Amino acid sequence: MKKIILILAVLLGVAVVSQAQKPVIEKPKVEAKKLSKEGYKILPEGLYPMKKQLEFVYDSQMMKDEDDGSTKYIIGVGIASDASLNQAVVSASGKAVQEILGQVIPSMKSIIEKSGGIKEKGSVSVDELLSKVEEKCKQKMSSVPTLAIFYKKEGGKYIVKRYCSYSYKDAQTMAINYFESELKNESEKLKSALRNPANWR
Repeated sequence: MKKIILILAVLLGVAVVSQAQKPVIEKPKVEAKKLSKEGYKILPEGLYPMKKQLEFVYDSQMMKDEDDGSTKYIIGVGIASDASLNQAVVSASGKAVQEILGQVIPSMKSIIEKSGGIKEKGSVSVDELLSKVEEKCKQKMSSVPTLAIFYKKEGGKYIVKRYCSYSYKDAQTMAINYFESELKNESEKLKSALRNPANWR
């Protein structure tokens, strides 16, 4: 089983890299002007200028792994609103985590469905299985590194935009481990599909 997990890690890495390469910020200076025009401010106040913080986000999303040259971080951008600024900040973190996992879980689902799904008697559905995997990942990722937080007040509510990052290798390993623990009756066809790198491209 350890061998299967290792193979899955390699395969999932291919998928995450291909999706994570799409930048969330293409031009920090332009993005800073846009956000400022929309009324966003730095949180907490007194930190680096917005442009500087967005440059940090940009640099993080472009960073490569020293070992294999793959994309090092997945960037998630969470937007949330609430009458309480603190609550909006917390909710935005959850949204960012959801966006990060949105670059991992769908790849697993795609491979399972292309291989014919899980058909053993007593097995849970694909959606049920991946829902459990995603929930466990969310719990594990309750606190993720934050690169920048901006906010504005509109209509009596605070709107928060939070940029978070997560190591794609850590994300893939976590998802694979939970996947392996939840999938008790995987078919040989599914195992074969998951071992095939071409399915992750």
